[in-house]
Amino acid sequence: MHYIALSVGFIFPFATILVCYTMIIRTLLRNALRKKEAGQRKAIWMMVIVTIIFLISFTPYHVQRTVYIHFLRRKDKTCEEKLYMQKSVVITLSLAAFNCCLDPLLYFFPGGNFRKRLSTFRKASTSSGTQLPKTGVSFHPVKEGTIHKEKPKDTEA
Repeated sequence: MHYIALSVGFIFPFATILVCYTMIIRTLLRNALRKKEAGQRKAIWMMVIVTIIFLISFTPYHVQRTVYIHFLRRKDKTCEEKLYMQKSVVITLSLAAFNCCLDPLLYFFPGGNFRKRLSTFRKASTSSGTQLPKTGVSFHPVKEGTIHKEKPKDTEA
């Protein structure tokens, strides 16, 4: 059963990513010989980075899972070994799950309009009333449960 999970959960997805990205990169490189575009180079690097992050995220989990399953078959396990193996399963599984967060970020941040989208997002969040209006009055706590209102200092000198 473990080898089915390894094949379906890691080897098949990795092979699919590798084959598809290789075909896309070959097409981009063939077109890049005709035209020199920075966008094609950027797309190639993006695919390479996504593939590397896939390997970094999922390989430790599947290697550790294989070791863990073989470890469970042993009869002479100590409590420390069991605890260590359980912790390593949690850590590597968390790393694998973190890949789901990394991929969208990888596609979002390198985009050409990232700064524009970020400034639009900031403008939208400030216009939604999340910031306090600037009145020139500051409040400082004096005693527990009370607020002392301090008058703004004269800026004219």
